[in-house]
Amino acid sequence: MAKRFGVAALAALAGCLPSTKYREYPRNPDPEIKRVVVLPFLNYTRDPIDADEMATIFASELVKFPGFDVVRPLVVRAAMREGEKIATLDDALKFARRLNADAIVAVAVTDHDPYDPPRTALSVQWFRTSARSLGARDLDRLTESASWKKGAFEVTRGQAGHLIDAYEEMWDAHNLGVRIEVKKYADAQYGEESAYRDENLFLAVQERWIQFVSNQAIWRFVARKGARGA
Repeated sequence: MAKRFGVAALAALAGCLPSTKYREYPRNPDPEIKRVVVLPFLNYTRDPIDADEMATIFASELVKFPGFDVVRPLVVRAAMREGEKIATLDDALKFARRLNADAIVAVAVTDHDPYDPPRTALSVQWFRTSARSLGARDLDRLTESASWKKGAFEVTRGQAGHLIDAYEEMWDAHNLGVRIEVKKYADAQYGEESAYRDENLFLAVQERWIQFVSNQAIWRFVARKGARGA
């Protein structure tokens, strides 16, 4: 009973206190990666999804963080030459350099349930177009981590200097903490007269949910990169 009361109290408190978190966004912590290519998302689920629409929403969320010049997925597709494919990290790096980009975001959707309450998992990789030299200790630590091997691209030991960050995360609206964060996000993004300020209506619209998930995935990168330093 006490545990249930504590959860209910937390939810009520979150609803009463306005959040300022999503009204102002942290700045890009790395001045060397200003121009970023957002590649079309890959679908690693067994279900048909609109991965291009997800990637477009992700790019729109990245623009909200000051210091990023974003090359959107539709621009990526338009800039691809006839017969050109981006199937490997080397393909992506070559393409991004042609667009004078400093970095690449490659995302694979690894799980997605659009029905309310929705659930989405993304595997996210951030790469520099120009590799940094890594010491033996950093290289060993990187190659021992499973996170760099999963995602849109396989990364060889020789390509490790391009990797900035890699992570996979699930956002599940069954989780109270996620729902509280959704409410904070909706409150900050939409005005008093918008239906989307109600987190239940927000969760029922897939595009709004993907907007929230994309925002969380980007926020994680910015926070982690800022904590480690550029």
